[in-house]
Amino acid sequence: GNLGSNLEMYVEEPEILLLPLNKRERQRLRKIFDTVTRRIRKAQTLMPPPEAFSKLADAPREYVNDAVLKYSFDEWHSVRSHYTDEHPGGHRCSLRVHVPDLGLTKEQEERLVSIAGTRYNRQSKDLKLVSRKYLDKVQNRIHVRLLLDRLLAFSGAFDSVQQSS
Repeated sequence: GNLGSNLEMYVEEPEILLLPLNKRERQRLRKIFDTVTRRIRKAQTLMPPPEAFSKLADAPREYVNDAVLKYSFDEWHSVRSHYTDEHPGGHRCSLRVHVPDLGLTKEQEERLVSIAGTRYNRQSKDLKLVSRKYLDKVQNRIHVRLLLDRLLAFSGAFDSVQQSS
């Protein structure tokens, strides 16, 4: 009886407990809530389906010699307390490349594997590079490509190109 009427006097929001509200204030708050909910639903109907965004994100294939560079971006779905919040891994980009397709000599490939360390998978012969340095997926994609170019430069992959010119 008495406990139920006390609970009605409080309106609870995530992490916010408001002071007891009178009937008029509760009605006003309910009206605002309903208006915001209606606007969100209307905006959701106007948005294109998620598949449309994935088609826009598809980039043309990128190659180094015969090796296809495979970029991947992880999607994280988490509860956000503010519209600017994002998951810490939401900006992560990874690059996977099959090393034998890079066209390296045996010596250059061994040097690349020794420099790459645990980023090289000996069973699949794939090299996986990951970047979380920037807060933007596109910048991390560029960064991961620069890392691959540096690895190839240190392994001596560009030595024959520089000597021939």
